[in-house]
Amino acid sequence: MINDRHKFEELERKFIGSQNLSYKKKLALFDEVYKGAVSLGIYNDDNILDGLDVVIRVAKTIQSMNR
Repeated sequence: MINDRHKFEELERKFIGSQNLSYKKKLALFDEVYKGAVSLGIYNDDNILDGLDVVIRVAKTIQSMNR
């Protein structure tokens, strides 16, 4: 359990900032995450845009909570 959210967010920002991945490595990671999502049935190959509106609403909600 996280007791101090601000310290955790600071640590997370430092960690993310310290990651120096090449474009090729980032693309490989994205491909693996996408393949995992397809295999779990989260996305399908028929229409990748299905559910995009929900993802955008969730992202906006999360961003508004950080303000």
